[in-house]
Amino acid sequence: MLSAFVCMGFSSFYHLFFVRSKYFFDILQRLDYAGISILIFGSAVAPLHYSYSCKDSAIYREIFMTFLFVSCLSAFVVSILPQFAKPELKGKRAGIFIACGLSTVVPCVHNILNSGWNQILPLDPLPYIIGGVFYITGAVLYGVNVPERCKPGTFCIVGSSHQIFHICVFMGSILHYYANFQLFLRRQHFSCPAQ
Repeated sequence: MLSAFVCMGFSSFYHLFFVRSKYFFDILQRLDYAGISILIFGSAVAPLHYSYSCKDSAIYREIFMTFLFVSCLSAFVVSILPQFAKPELKGKRAGIFIACGLSTVVPCVHNILNSGWNQILPLDPLPYIIGGVFYITGAVLYGVNVPERCKPGTFCIVGSSHQIFHICVFMGSILHYYANFQLFLRRQHFSCPAQ
């Protein structure tokens, strides 16, 4: 939840204050991009923590958490670099965030394949998959400039790919919040086997 607030907060600051000066535009745009990596990390921490909370599965939690942290930290650092904010790199930015988000697929698949193991709390993958589809759809539309590419000048105020991207991120965040909360509630009734 905190990661969604940080991501949306960075984005709000960017959209409210980027017009003040070129200096503000440059800094806030990079924070806007960096917030996405924070959101991805924050969305994935809860399922890793709750699913792999038993002693025998903790090594998987640590491996997946490390992989996720390195992936999201890399995306964060690249986002902060001024060279990354150039308009011609818009597609590459979208690709980096898609790759970062897809780094959560391995733990999810591992959880599904090992859901019979009494050391892992199985998660319901559907809300995570749908949320991921929202994230990826928004990133792809943003990366390829659809719909404004199809009808230039029509979507300058309402309906631009950037706005669609924000709606998709919001929808994905809501789904991931719901799924994480459900997993939290299920974890309250899940007992690790005695060692």
